[in-house]
Order: sequence, then C-alpha cells, then structure tokens
Amino acid sequence: MDRVHGNAGVPTYSREVRTMNALRTCVVLAVVAAILGGCCGGGSTKVQSTTTTTTTGQQLIDLKKAYTEGAITEEQYNKMKKQVLESSGGE
Repeated sequence: MDRVHGNAGVPTYSREVRTMNALRTCVVLAVVAAILGGCCGGGSTKVQSTTTTTTTGQQLIDLKKAYTEGAITEEQYNKMKKQVLESSGGE
C-alpha cells in the first residue's frame, strides 16, 4: 500500500512515504555534519600557549612589593623568597 501505480504504470509513493524519506535524509545529513564537524574541528578551534620567563631578580622584586603592599604576610614572603632562591640555585 506504500506504492500506488499512477498513469502509465509508474509507481508513485504516498505522501507519508515521501515525508518519511525526506525526514530520514535530513537526519542522516545532520549526523554526517555533526561527525565531520567533530572530527575535523570545524576550523574554529584555536590553541594558544603563552610562556612567561621571569628572572630571579624580578620574582624577588615582585615578592617584596606584594609584602610591602600587604598582599602577603612576612611568613609567606620569607617562605616564597626561600623557594625562589632555592629554585635558582642561590641563597
């Protein structure tokens, strides 16, 4: 009953069958687009990396400033200062 023979014996499909075929096609296209967009990144993904190199002297200056401005305590200042000096190989 899905096919009805029209003029000249050529099968024609009912409206419901055509609608289901169109819906199926849309779903397949949406899935393919989602897969390709996910696999290929879509061209909109950017990776950004920033490396900052700070000298030991600059780290000590920054620590001193943080301490004098009250951002860190004297205990924190001394602990971080020791860590900076140890990581640079000096004391």
